Parts: sequence; C-alpha cells; structure tokens
Amino acid sequence: MDLVGPQNACIGLGQVLIGRGHQVYFLGNEKFCAKFARYGFRLLPLTESPDRVSPTEENPVRQFISFMAENGIFTAKPVIEKLEILVPKKNRDIFEKAVDFEAQAQRYLEDLKPDFLVIDSDIIMPCLLYSGIPWALLFCSNPVGVFDSPELPPFTSGKLETCSN
Repeated sequence: MDLVGPQNACIGLGQVLIGRGHQVYFLGNEKFCAKFARYGFRLLPLTESPDRVSPTEENPVRQFISFMAENGIFTAKPVIEKLEILVPKKNRDIFEKAVDFEAQAQRYLEDLKPDFLVIDSDIIMPCLLYSGIPWALLFCSNPVGVFDSPELPPFTSGKLETCSN
C-alpha cells in the first residue's frame, strides 16, 4: 500500500523473516523502491497506469496528504464528514491500483514461484488470492477495520465518540 504505516509493519516483519533465514521480496509501488532498498530488501516494482498519476507529485504519500489538505481532512470538520470524503477516495485508489498491478504481480508470481505470501492490502488482487500459494493477511491498521458493526466507530475514524446510537 502507498501509506507509510503498512510499509513500516511489513519492513519489520521482513527483517524478522530474513533473520530466520527466509528470502523476502516485496511487491509494491515502484516509487518506494529506494525506501525498501535502504533496509536491504528488493522491491519488485508495480507500475500505476500513467493516467492516474499526478504529473506534479511523484510521491504517493505527499499526493494523498495534498488531497486530504485540499478537502479539509486536517480541519475541525466532524470526523464522520471527513470519512465521507476520505474513505471513497482511498478505496477507489486501492481498487484502481489493484487493477493496474494484477498482471504485473501475476508475472512476478510465475517467475519467482514463492512458497508463501504475506499480504497487507485492503483489496487482495485475484492473482494472489487464487494463486494456490498459501498466504496470510497482515492487517496493520486498526482492528476495527475487520468488523462491520453499528456498535463500533467507523473504521479509520480514530475516535470512539463518533459512534452514536
């Protein structure tokens, strides 16, 4: 994912796996190759469709922060209103990138023939899900995200008081 939290969690897990003798590769946005290389990992780059990439911003994290700033996410606006803007954008971006990355990821699977996958994404690409390779989901976000209940605050809201019945 193009957010820093998931990358940090995956880097930490990757370091532990390498320490135990495993070979670790990352599939991810090509724009983060340098970050993963800094920690001794090889990032197998996935390239987004050029029509969805901002020509003025090369860093996906900065691009997302710009979107949030332009839409009042950092203001005193009620959290639920922020989520109505943020969640559809984030989910659409993740879906579109999964479509862009599907064929590329399929080729990496065929070339490398990994024996296990760790996936950290809100949307799992079909080539990973149906590859026949055992996999585990690393969910480094708030655990509320795996539950669908009106008794819980909206995922990514960060505040319990946003939930009112």
